Amino acid sequence: MTDAWEELCLLADADTVDAARRMRAAAKRMEEFARGSADSEFDLDGWGVQALKLRRARDAFYAAARARMGVKALATSSSLIHEDGAPDSYRR
Repeated sequence: MTDAWEELCLLADADTVDAARRMRAAAKRMEEFARGSADSEFDLDGWGVQALKLRRARDAFYAAARARMGVKALATSSSLIHEDGAPDSYRR
């Protein structure tokens, strides 16, 4: 584990640490998805699902950290994600 992770676990409250763990797990799943198998074709739809899960987990982490610090929440998602998971620049 990195020093930053250890510092987070030491200094953050339980909600923030839990949100950080969920974000790390989502990042790990995305990494595993990206590595995939050389035998199979890349699943673009599956990639989008994993990316959305990671962005949502990151947003939850940011919300928990802001709440712990007493920082006012942003009016929009930190990742600028719409309900369907697509940022404006990627909408078809």
